[in-house]
Amino acid sequence: MSVAQGQLHPSRQGKERGQVPKLEGIRIRNYRVLHDISLGSIARGKRPLTQLTAVVGDHGTGKSTLLDALAFLSACLKDGLEASCDAHGGFGRLRSLGQVGAIEFEIAYEDNGEELVYKLVLDADRHGRPYVAEESLARSEPGQKNAFFLLTLREGRGYAMRPDADMADAVELADRQKLAIAVLGNLKRYPRLSALRSHIRGWQHHAFSPDAARSLPCAVPQTRLDLNGANLANVVLFLERDHPMVLRDILKDFSGRIGIEAIETEKTADGRLILRFHKRAFQTPLFTQHMSDGTLRLLALLLLLHDPALPPLLCLKEPDKGLCQSLLAPLARKLLERAHNTQLLVTANNPCFVDALAPDTVWLLEKGDNGFAHARRAFDNSPWQGPTGQGSHWYSASFAARE
Repeated sequence: MSVAQGQLHPSRQGKERGQVPKLEGIRIRNYRVLHDISLGSIARGKRPLTQLTAVVGDHGTGKSTLLDALAFLSACLKDGLEASCDAHGGFGRLRSLGQVGAIEFEIAYEDNGEELVYKLVLDADRHGRPYVAEESLARSEPGQKNAFFLLTLREGRGYAMRPDADMADAVELADRQKLAIAVLGNLKRYPRLSALRSHIRGWQHHAFSPDAARSLPCAVPQTRLDLNGANLANVVLFLERDHPMVLRDILKDFSGRIGIEAIETEKTADGRLILRFHKRAFQTPLFTQHMSDGTLRLLALLLLLHDPALPPLLCLKEPDKGLCQSLLAPLARKLLERAHNTQLLVTANNPCFVDALAPDTVWLLEKGDNGFAHARRAFDNSPWQGPTGQGSHWYSASFAARE
């Protein structure tokens, strides 16, 4: 497949990312509007997800829900299953509307040349308490039809394989609300489970809110942006103190885009933290409360993408939102550049931003007749073959499926 001039294509080479596992496919069942949805190489013969993957679709087709589902899976390892369900209103609120049964996740990934699939099945007892019904990790064997299971548990009982042993270890978990990889992943004897646990725990999800970024936080440094960017000033303070060269690179990029010459932190008398923006045309600095939504969003994106310790998977909700047209192609290039160091999954609404991406990096979510979402790689069934980008086709509704 050829890539039209001006479009960006992320490298699929995982070696540049060291030993970090690479997400290649996702399948989610019975999670809100995602009743049964697959992306990437979760099925045999399908192409894996690219290092930079963009998801587009009309309102209500499940773009935000997809990111939320991955954030939920990560939270199950960090905060526990019940706490993660409670944060979403309980297990019943997560289950697809009008449906019964379990919620399922399948994650296909590559780790050191091995193709693996992690499966997690969650259900609730008669009191509505969530528990792990099934959990497995399987490795695909070249030339073999059946996979080799490194972990398999049902109702808390099963076995796990060690790389230095011929026999499997019998496993029985006392607490069925704990994920096996959360428990066994703490043990050195199960390095693959440890790597998977660290990988999923490290996923990050960001849905930036300019209003949240205009808050006045306490004047303490923080290493990484939170979900909505309320600690924007805290991260700038951290970079000022610990990574001034990184902050210099961010400011250089920022200045070239929108004419900001410098950004400084200032501590108020009551221990709050504010940002001061120095613009070329003014001698008096401007504060965060005076900056446009697009300016704050661009700063937040640069802070995320220049993170000295990038996460293995960075999920960004609508990074193109509120940015002027002239910034969209440069943003796509910046995302592509950072995709060599981390994997990026973004949702998008602006066709000009989507036009700057290679066609096989874009996935389209649509609602079926049953009201639930389904996904397809936009290029696979679209009429796009020439110089007009897939964003323009999507915007003009010509991404409609053609049987």
